[in-house]
Amino acid sequence: MGKWLEKIITERVENWCLENGINPDAQSGFTANRRLQTRILSLIKDIRLTVVAPNRPVLAILIDFLTAFDRLWYPALFKSFDDLDMPLDLCRWIYGWFQNRSTTISHEDATSRVIRIFLGAPQGSVLAALLFRIRIHFLPGYFNQIVSHSFADDLTIVIKGALEKRLSDNIEYLEKEAKKILNQLKNLRMSIFRL
Repeated sequence: MGKWLEKIITERVENWCLENGINPDAQSGFTANRRLQTRILSLIKDIRLTVVAPNRPVLAILIDFLTAFDRLWYPALFKSFDDLDMPLDLCRWIYGWFQNRSTTISHEDATSRVIRIFLGAPQGSVLAALLFRIRIHFLPGYFNQIVSHSFADDLTIVIKGALEKRLSDNIEYLEKEAKKILNQLKNLRMSIFRL
């Protein structure tokens, strides 16, 4: 019964996203009719047009959001709902869905005490991916003059050098922009995997 209700709510949230343009063009994965192959081809085209045609440097930053669903922070998610004017009935249902969650750890004959959970979405949830997508919906807007491509819980940011600058100046610019982006993600409390 719970999974059935979750699917109904997921469908309502998806419809609300479509009606309000909350599916960015640069997003694929977790989205109907948007495939990974399309996103990869678009990324390659962006890089190719930057490097090959005008012969200028480009930096692509591949960002993997670390345990995206396990670390979904409720206050930030609900702030996103508020910023996007999500209907109150959907917000209330999702709020209730996150409440009173707990887990236990079992190994052979032993079971741990009950552990309350205040972070993350339930494992195997069809709604979790959609909620994460709403949470990161605003990210491309933080990176002005920079092209971004999203797939599921990954983000690729393409920073283009300037034609009129020397290579050394462009490299300095690209490094500075990359640091700004990583700091912005840190300030937004987005956990990312670093190599």
